[in-house]
This record gives sequence, structure tokens and C-alpha cells, in this order.
Amino acid sequence: MQCLMKILQKFKKAELKIYLFLVTVMLSIIIAMIYIYIENEDIRKRYSPLVEATEEIQLQSALAHLWFEELITGDTSISINQVYEYLELAQWNINAMLTGGTNKDISIIAIENTELQNEIIQIKTELKNYKIITKKRWEKKKY
Repeated sequence: MQCLMKILQKFKKAELKIYLFLVTVMLSIIIAMIYIYIENEDIRKRYSPLVEATEEIQLQSALAHLWFEELITGDTSISINQVYEYLELAQWNINAMLTGGTNKDISIIAIENTELQNEIIQIKTELKNYKIITKKRWEKKKY
């Protein structure tokens, strides 16, 4: 009988070790999931607005270009000021990506990566040049 009791106690100790091991594993998994969730939220808050701003720059630049081409060929349904507004919206998004910015739709955290900043500055310069060319072409068309 005593031998049977010793065997049962060993099983209880083994079961306790297994339970403790399982609880430890489960807690580790839960902690890892919480950490991943927190990191995911940080990434989403930081980079989602930057992606949206990039899309806006592309969209507004394309709209400015396309509508200007329509305007220059004689379409009177749009004014040159609307074309400039598209360019200004693209410019705002570029500046927000470089320095941070908030409007009614989005809050953008400034990019810290120097390589990306340099690329955005290059895009900013190209957009300024496009605006200058647009103004020159419009002035030539007017006269």
C-alpha cells in the first residue's frame, strides 16, 4: 500500500510539473501576443498615414497634370486655380511627411529616415519645378 502511495505522489509531482510548464508556456504566448498587438498598433499609427499621404501626393499631382492638360486644350469646366489647389494639396502632404502635420482627415508623423527624407525632398523639388512650368505654360497660353 505504501508503495502505491509513493507512486501516486510521484505522479502528482509529475502532473504538477506538467501543469506549471503548460501555464508558463501559455503565459509566454499571451505576453508575446500582447507585445505583437502593441507593436502592430504603433506601426499602424506611424506608417498608415504616411502611405495615405504618399497616395495623396500621387493622386493630387496626377489630377493637377491631367486637368491642366485639359485646361490648356480649351476645357472651360476647370480653372487654373483648381489646378494650383491640387498642387498645393500635394505640397502639403510632402511637407507633412517631412515635418509632421495634421489636418481634418489625417495626422502624419514626420519621417526620420534620412534616405527617405532625401527622396521626398527630391519629389518636393520636382513638384515645385512642375508648378513653375505649369505657370509658364499657362502664361504663354493666355497671350
